[in-house]
Amino acid sequence: MAPRLKIAVAAIQLLFVAAAIWWANDRADRAERQLGLDAARTLSETFAKARDLRVATLSGEVIARGSDPGFAGLLPTSMTVRYPYSVDYFVDLRRVDRSAYRWDSAARTMTVRLPDVVPARPNVDAGGGERIGTTGVFMSRDAAQRLNGQVAVRAALRAGEAAKKREHLDRARASAREAMATLVGTPLRAAGLGEVKVVVRYPWEADGSGAAVRWDESRTLDQVTHR
Repeated sequence: MAPRLKIAVAAIQLLFVAAAIWWANDRADRAERQLGLDAARTLSETFAKARDLRVATLSGEVIARGSDPGFAGLLPTSMTVRYPYSVDYFVDLRRVDRSAYRWDSAARTMTVRLPDVVPARPNVDAGGGERIGTTGVFMSRDAAQRLNGQVAVRAALRAGEAAKKREHLDRARASAREAMATLVGTPLRAAGLGEVKVVVRYPWEADGSGAAVRWDESRTLDQVTHR
């Protein structure tokens, strides 16, 4: 075989080998991206079936006081009661759709945008209330009913105020972040992605560079994972 022909044959063989390697790598990359996308779809579909995710519970006691003027304002009375209460914190899963996920196959990282936690309506244990003080010469049955209503409402308001304190909200957010990372990471690993990192961010949080997060709403999860 002539030297030039040998060189041409070798060059063609090398091209075939390079093409085969490129095809295999591209196929593997696309398979991994598709696997990440399918896992995110499964997460979205699963989360869509639930309305809220309870991530934390605050419990404690509040003291509330009520007063009643009595008949013609001549027989004023008051009552002070201590109530146990609890408040659950939830994440609205209806807002965690497919657009909330970003899969980075190179970094093997799934980033999830999570809405802020929301405290539910306080649960005040009226039956467990303890009367710790009363004033007045005489308390009628009607006055007692009005006072019970007052203190119960005020106790619920104070429990709601406690639930909105910054330190309690921060703890609930940390709990939500941990719960969401577990919920997202488990099915991703089960889907065959191995060890992956799950980053949970709230809308107001900064990214790694310190800049405010500007979530790309123009690109869907399909477009990002198939880029």
